[in-house]
Amino acid sequence: MSNPFFEFKRFTVRHDACAMKVGTDGCVLGTWTHIPREATVLDVGTGTGLIALMLAQRGAQSVTCIDIDEDAVKQARLNVALSPWSDIIEVGQADFNHFIPSRLFDVVVCNPPFFEHSLKCPDSRRTIARHADTLTPKALVEGAYACLKPEGSLSVIIPADQRTNYVATAIGTGFVLARETQLTTTLGRAPKRLLMEFSRHSPSLGCATDQLVIEQAPGVYSDAFRTLLHEFYLHF
Repeated sequence: MSNPFFEFKRFTVRHDACAMKVGTDGCVLGTWTHIPREATVLDVGTGTGLIALMLAQRGAQSVTCIDIDEDAVKQARLNVALSPWSDIIEVGQADFNHFIPSRLFDVVVCNPPFFEHSLKCPDSRRTIARHADTLTPKALVEGAYACLKPEGSLSVIIPADQRTNYVATAIGTGFVLARETQLTTTLGRAPKRLLMEFSRHSPSLGCATDQLVIEQAPGVYSDAFRTLLHEFYLHF
């Protein structure tokens, strides 16, 4: 049986009641996402509340979290309540396809469901968390655009092979690609994921691109990955 919790330096995330557990994708997105000073954040599909907690630790002024799954919302609320940031994180149950914000945000962040046209899991909750049927790229991008301030941005982590679709959808909505990082599991391999920041305004220096390698050799984390997660992982 997997461990029912994941312990970070300043908080602990229980994930035994969530369809999707704490994973590298969420941890990287939580540290990579640009947070302006005193930023207000909307975390779409929060799951355990992991990314919200990371962004709160990094200095977000407030984080609003939503998830369609009732059990995930309950677990996220518990994780938030036991953290140092319970006063600035709010968790609610909502379907982003029908979400109407009470205010606009500086940042929308999402580790979206991304499997398309693939075999569904027998666990319906895990299917909702993993498959794009319930939150398509178009719905996410257009919904995020409507939730953002004029200077706001959307940050996501997606499979590398979905880049064309996301970029075209974002540009068609009115976004500009401002930042992109290729995430590679091991040195020398092709990128597995892309971290992408879409802005509602054009960045002055154009799109910034780079690469992040998780392991420089099997079982040996790269210096860049250690630096990125240093404030969070216990042994970094």
